Amino acid sequence: MSSSDPKFAEAVDRFNASDAARNFLDRLKVKPVTVEKGSAVFEVTVDETHLRTMGIAHGGLLATVLDSCLGCACWTLAPPESHVVTVQLNINYIRPAWLGETLTAHAEVRHAGQMTAVSRGEVRTAEGALVAAASGTFMYLPIPPGAKPVMEKRDEMERWKTG
Repeated sequence: MSSSDPKFAEAVDRFNASDAARNFLDRLKVKPVTVEKGSAVFEVTVDETHLRTMGIAHGGLLATVLDSCLGCACWTLAPPESHVVTVQLNINYIRPAWLGETLTAHAEVRHAGQMTAVSRGEVRTAEGALVAAASGTFMYLPIPPGAKPVMEKRDEMERWKTG
């Protein structure tokens, strides 16, 4: 997770410091494995909390893993002081993921412009079976001056209501 490019180092630091993003991924037990300039790898092991009927992983889990992995890869190329938000996400589900399977998502940026980036990726089992493939478009969104994390804003509003 290191590079001589200061923009890359900043992107990795921002991702690692993003409590809101990590909190959601932590709840789903999704872990970033590697983050490199223009690419990312995430992993999750399917457990009971991820299942829908018939004992298979919910498609929303796969969508979240792919969206996060593709977006993180784009984030490594984002301008300084910018968020990356999903504009479009296309997923093709190939086969079910079963309880106990470890899934690995790989993402690679295909294009990074001034305002948007396009990445593609896939999720595979530990044995290499393709579970899903995706492409996504992400927009670079400048962080407004004085912006606060969502939880800090919520806490501030709660104090205002009770104060």
